[in-house]
Amino acid sequence: MFGKLVRDTWVEWAKKQENPKPHHLIPWEELDKKNKEVDELIGEAVFNASVDVIKETPTECHAHAWCEDCDYSTNFMPMSELFVKLCDEGGYITSDKEGGYLGQCPKCEGNLSFECD
Repeated sequence: MFGKLVRDTWVEWAKKQENPKPHHLIPWEELDKKNKEVDELIGEAVFNASVDVIKETPTECHAHAWCEDCDYSTNFMPMSELFVKLCDEGGYITSDKEGGYLGQCPKCEGNLSFECD
């Protein structure tokens, strides 16, 4: 499930490179079993790390995110809902291990800012 997301993200990145290697542009459906397995492992590791961030976040914490590079902004919502919203839209949020958060805008891929109540 997450392997395809990893590969799709990789291919999109490779398309933006000046001279991408041909094997970097192979879509998920055409990958061999070994490469699919690696992408699945990467996707699973990212998912598990993200779940750990959610588990560490107090349930009463509400937050919103915004991007200073574009007009992307969310309403205040529980952190777990914000995490899911960003992932569903193509962005991400992760903990910096010091109580802060880092994230990528799903609209322009810029850095997100967060405010927690």
